[in-house]
Amino acid sequence: MKILLKKIKTKKWNFYVTRKFNWFVQNTQILANSQKTLLRDVGFDSSQDNYLILNGDEYYTDEESEKYFNLFENLFNIDSNFFVKFANKEFEIVKKIEKFKKSLNKINVSKLSNKNLANLILEFQEYYTLSFVPAFSRPDDYLEAKVKELIENELKLSGKKVDYIFSKVATYPSLGRLAYTNEPLNLLEITKLIKDGTFSLEKLPPKIMRKLEKHKENYSWMKSPVSVELTHFNKEEYLERLKNLVDQDVLGKIEKIKNVRKLDALNYKEVIRKYKFSPQLKKLCEAVRKFIFLRTYTTEISDNLFYEARKILLNEVAKRLNFTTEDIVMLNSSEISTFILNPSNQVKEIIKERYKGYAIIWMNGITYINFGNLANKLQGDIAKLFKKTKGYKAGNVFIKGTPASLGVVQGKAKILPSYKEVSKVEKGDILVTSMTTPDYIIAMEKAAAFVTDEGGITCHAAIIAREFGVPCIVGTINATKVLKDGDMVEVDANIGTVKILR
Repeated sequence: MKILLKKIKTKKWNFYVTRKFNWFVQNTQILANSQKTLLRDVGFDSSQDNYLILNGDEYYTDEESEKYFNLFENLFNIDSNFFVKFANKEFEIVKKIEKFKKSLNKINVSKLSNKNLANLILEFQEYYTLSFVPAFSRPDDYLEAKVKELIENELKLSGKKVDYIFSKVATYPSLGRLAYTNEPLNLLEITKLIKDGTFSLEKLPPKIMRKLEKHKENYSWMKSPVSVELTHFNKEEYLERLKNLVDQDVLGKIEKIKNVRKLDALNYKEVIRKYKFSPQLKKLCEAVRKFIFLRTYTTEISDNLFYEARKILLNEVAKRLNFTTEDIVMLNSSEISTFILNPSNQVKEIIKERYKGYAIIWMNGITYINFGNLANKLQGDIAKLFKKTKGYKAGNVFIKGTPASLGVVQGKAKILPSYKEVSKVEKGDILVTSMTTPDYIIAMEKAAAFVTDEGGITCHAAIIAREFGVPCIVGTINATKVLKDGDMVEVDANIGTVKILR
């Protein structure tokens, strides 16, 4: 432990994000972050030699970022159509996973022998690892930096003007259906039907109930599909959201979302026309937009695959081994397939230790794994050194971040450490959290603004904020540390500041 910690301390780590998954998912990151896997599935090696995942706290090095930048720079210089071909590979990955998912849903797993079930677990792992490949080969940061560099050099612009032009480029095109953005719109359309028919929420007609059931069937998986707990949105949660929405200007909200999408496409075309982008810059701008879409598209298929496999496959394993599905996701696929065929008393102790915590360390291309108290100690020690909160003084405190959706609003701050506390957000509050995911949606529909510690202008909070038409500031680093529940704040998303008023 001391030797490993000493090795880690030899590098300068930058805190990136906190997002803790169950161990099955975390272990899949190890399988995906492999030269062999990446060369096979995307044709180039973007594996990370130095990266930390400590109980969900993720860290990277500047050297690794530079390596990533140089990789994509070289690939684009060799082939100006590289990003077009790369995007097509990601679309193919989604198709392969969809095909496997459909076949999985047709299997009666309860009829399978232990051997066949064990083999199916390993086959699922192959496809699930494939679903993580886009996450370990994302060109987003390179594309943003390169496009901004070219805008600056070709157009002789700088500062806020560059950011403004990039904000018009960095919107997602309509290349397919995205559950994360279509779900709120679909529920608004159901709400409109309720309002138009003056129906009571306590006694909805069969036609509306069928639509609500279909909505649940399509989107319920979006509630923390990769967490330890097996969970999904239920009918009561959708009814609660309908209750909140029915008193609002539903038609106005629907039109706003649709208009934002139309305007995004028009604004992008206008920027290209007005500034006369070079062919190279146009290609890179198209890549930015395509990969913004793919970031969400590939994440959705990955999350949905795990949700379905957990419900079908891992639930069957849990029954046969007499464990909960929460226990089973604390094992990796190899362990699960082994224990199905050869049950062991060691399983309980393995699971117990992993519930305490886990850490994955990539150092100079070597992978180290720790569980339990050792993982927790590593997390704490590294956090003290590298996960630092910006200093601040009492009084008029300013929190600074990146404007993601413009506007100025005042309201009470509500700090959400996780989606489990969404119920404390009331209409007009300022939602403050580390990062948003689809399970925050009920709070986002009530909030007057969003403020996050993490993320950029293409993250979930930013996309939803623009469609909802509410101010949003992302990447503040310290908003959840500085602000307290009930603080009266002013969010100025025109300049990216949050001011504590009292």
